[in-house]
Amino acid sequence: MNFKQKHSTLPIAKACLLAFGLLVVQQAYAQKKQKPNIVLVLVDDLGFSDIGPYGATEIETPNLDKLAAGGLKLKEFYNNSICAPTRASLLTGQYQHKAGVGFFNNNLGLAAYQGFLNRESLTLAEVLKTGGYTTLMAGKWHVGDDRNQWPNQRGFDHFFGFIGGASNYYEIGEKGTETVPLVKDNEPYFLEPGKYLTEEITNNALGFLDDQQKAKKPFFLYLAYNAPHWPLQALPADIAKYKGKYKLG
Repeated sequence: MNFKQKHSTLPIAKACLLAFGLLVVQQAYAQKKQKPNIVLVLVDDLGFSDIGPYGATEIETPNLDKLAAGGLKLKEFYNNSICAPTRASLLTGQYQHKAGVGFFNNNLGLAAYQGFLNRESLTLAEVLKTGGYTTLMAGKWHVGDDRNQWPNQRGFDHFFGFIGGASNYYEIGEKGTETVPLVKDNEPYFLEPGKYLTEEITNNALGFLDDQQKAKKPFFLYLAYNAPHWPLQALPADIAKYKGKYKLG
């Protein structure tokens, strides 16, 4: 067999191997007769080397370390440089311009820069709902400001969080002039003074999961924290724990 003949079979072999792999996975789930639950966690403006699994030593991230140790770590990954386009691609699996969010969440008058997800681009939640999933979200949206573009209108059964691009972590205004504009299932939600938004996002997500157990359906949870996006506001205990850590830069 010459070189050309030998290597002409490689694509076929790879295709057969892929098909076999998909068949094995499909049979495994068929035997279990259940679909996997899916949790997608996104953090905002975090450098990849700022957490333990990718070499950081100054900040403790024990839970992330455990997830990485028992899971899969990516060595190459990409984003769209700014927040909203990255989220648009993540939620739709499409290029950000195709999804309608080529820039931030403001309409620049062009379909590729309209600032919200178009209806031709299905979200993960919309697709998974057709597969029998309960779809849940807590955290930051940032891919459509108008009510008909909110998470509950784009496939999520339940949503808690904020619609825009950033938020305070604490309620610091007078009642009626709230500085943390939150929404829960399309209704205004008010953060109690002293409550920390990161914890509130987590607690609402856990509440959704508790309710979900009664449904006996697989779930998809999109957990999109605003941390560590500005403003940099932490819990007093964490500030005290790392006081002086960056004194030298």
